[in-house]
Amino acid sequence: MIRSGACGSRHLNRMAIWGGFTANGLFLEAFSSILETFQAVCYQTVI
Repeated sequence: MIRSGACGSRHLNRMAIWGGFTANGLFLEAFSSILETFQAVCYQTVI
């Protein structure tokens, strides 16, 4: 039971890490686009 549990958790960790990388990539893309929009609005407001 312990051995199978370790294998299962290891597989889940690998999937979680892969999912985390994918989610972070999507989040970074969205965040960068939001930052660009925010900067554009700030520049327009300041100027």
